[in-house]
Amino acid sequence: MSTSSSASGTCRWARSRTCSRPSAISSGGWPRRTIPATTRRPWEALGRGDTRAAEAEFERVFAARANAAGRASQQAAEAARNVANLALFRDIAKAVEFYRTATRFEPDDPQNWRLLGDACILAGDTPGALVAYHQARAGATKAGAEWEVMAADVSLGDGERICGNLAAALDHYRHAIALGDRLAAVSPDDPQAPRDLSVSQDRIGDVLGAQGDGPGALAAYRQGLGIAEALAARDPANTQWQMDVVGSCARLGTLASAQTVQLRRHYLLRGRAILAELKGRDRLQPGQDWIEWFDAQLAQLPTD
Repeated sequence: MSTSSSASGTCRWARSRTCSRPSAISSGGWPRRTIPATTRRPWEALGRGDTRAAEAEFERVFAARANAAGRASQQAAEAARNVANLALFRDIAKAVEFYRTATRFEPDDPQNWRLLGDACILAGDTPGALVAYHQARAGATKAGAEWEVMAADVSLGDGERICGNLAAALDHYRHAIALGDRLAAVSPDDPQAPRDLSVSQDRIGDVLGAQGDGPGALAAYRQGLGIAEALAARDPANTQWQMDVVGSCARLGTLASAQTVQLRRHYLLRGRAILAELKGRDRLQPGQDWIEWFDAQLAQLPTD
């Protein structure tokens, strides 16, 4: 090939490359940066000497970018929670890692901190769980999310009880009950608040029983049972509410102080009967078949 034909071919190739992207190359050969109109407007205002208009435009740019970043953070936190929720069944350490990642993307969401605390409990890190639960409570208080405050108080009570701090646990449970009473009064048709009250009463009974206050534990357990029974009667098809009654019966059936053997047997037989009915209807979830446990407790009761 001759030199002239080679040069001509090169020029044609160069022209075809240049012409294929005419908007990206300036006359000097450097790539142009395309500036969006929303970003260009504040600079144009500055060029006119209108600093107040430029400031307002910059605020609009900031708001748009902050909203986009917020949406991205929410999506990232949700993705991290999804990973953690599944990892929880097989890899507790990974679940803790991803719940912690969710808190970094959404540090003000109390649910992220509460889930992290629950995972830390499973991992045996009770001090770490308490830190997470306190963060959950602080975030919920700041947001005015009373249900989340109540949930955090119950979790804090559980953590303190594991650590042996029974007085602190009792304070948290009682605060949860005070909130639950208020929420139940405000939304009487919402079953979540009374169920949380039942759970909190059971926890208080556990602590009082551990402190040797049998009558106090009995009173708390009976209050919890009463709430659970009312919910179960409201919707007999709700297996969880039936299981709440079973749980209360288990506590009352194993509380040796302040009760007769006959009354304890009554509660144990009632809890077992509910379980047998649920099992017969194939409504028990994995881990809910406690019939053998009830049988063992009944066998251990003293003879009349």
